[in-house]
Amino acid sequence: MKLGTERPMSKNIYIFAISSAIILSIILTALFFGYHYRVKNLSNRDPALPAADNQPDITINRVHQTATRDGITEWSLDADSVEFIDNKKEAVLKKLSVTFFLKNNQKIYLTADQGSVNTESNDIEVTGNVIVKNRNIVMKTDQLTYHHAQRRLITKIPIAINQMTSSLSAESMMFDLNTNKAFFKGRVEGCFSESALSY
Repeated sequence: MKLGTERPMSKNIYIFAISSAIILSIILTALFFGYHYRVKNLSNRDPALPAADNQPDITINRVHQTATRDGITEWSLDADSVEFIDNKKEAVLKKLSVTFFLKNNQKIYLTADQGSVNTESNDIEVTGNVIVKNRNIVMKTDQLTYHHAQRRLITKIPIAINQMTSSLSAESMMFDLNTNKAFFKGRVEGCFSESALSY
């Protein structure tokens, strides 16, 4: 009787152990290929997807940056915060101010609620309560772009300019920092005093 009961039990234990090993092997194989499939999908993700593009790589508070060309500082920037998005080569800024350095030690000051800097071209785009000050001239608009290669401030939306008792409005503007001259397009209207606007 004893030998008759031990043989089936040993055989059942052996079958159970083999089955468990096979099932465990299948689970581990599935986990291995599932992990590598997920990693492959992440590495092959389209960089143009907006969800990934909007993710900053690093965030910094109180930032200061300068741009130089041929050893000459062309502008300096300060912002309350900046988020760097490496795959877009972009720095997203909050509450920023920019000082542009012109010839003859003149300066132009720009402030805005938010903006961005292309970290490759040094182009700057700002929006929200954009104010540009040049001596006693104040310009106000809601969007403005600085093209670093040409050193030009451009807005394609309405802009208002005030200088003491004179005022002017236009549908668009291009301000050449090399010559310190502004050019207006679209519907241009103005009210001038004896001391007319001069750039």
